[in-house]
Amino acid sequence: MNRVYPILGFVLIALIITCGCTQTPSGPPVTTPPATVTSTATPIPTTTAATSSPTATATTLPTTPPTATQGGTASVTIQNFAFVPGTLTITRGTTVTWVNQDPVSHSVVSDAFRSTTLSKGSAYSFTFENAGTYQYHCGIHPSMTGTITVT
Repeated sequence: MNRVYPILGFVLIALIITCGCTQTPSGPPVTTPPATVTSTATPIPTTTAATSSPTATATTLPTTPPTATQGGTASVTIQNFAFVPGTLTITRGTTVTWVNQDPVSHSVVSDAFRSTTLSKGSAYSFTFENAGTYQYHCGIHPSMTGTITVT
C-alpha cells in the first residue's frame, strides 16, 4: 500500500503540469504595434467601405494626415492591434468607416460615438457633423487609440 501513494502523487503532479501547459491564456496576446503603424500610416482610399480593398500595402508614409472632402467618406482599418491611420483630418459631414481586419474582435469608443463589438471583416460608420477633435480607443484593448480632427 505504501507504494501506491508515491505513484498517485507523481500522476497528480504530471496532471497538474500538463493542464497548466495546455491551458489557453485569457485575453488577447500582448503585443505592441510598430512605431510606424501608430504614428503615421499609408492612407486608405476614400471610397465607400463596400468597394474598399480588404488589404492595404504600404509604399510611402505620408508627411501630413490624410484628409477627406466635406460630405465625403474616409476609412480607418483596424489591423495589427492598431487603427490605421491613427490620425485622420476630415471636414464636417464626412462619414468615417472603421473596418476590422484583425482576427480578434475590437470596438471603437469615444465620448461622441460607440460601436458594437466588431469581429473580423465587420465595419462601423459614424458621420461627423461638428468640428472638433475626437479621440477614440478600442473598448476591448484600451492601448489602441486614434484621433479624428474635423474642420
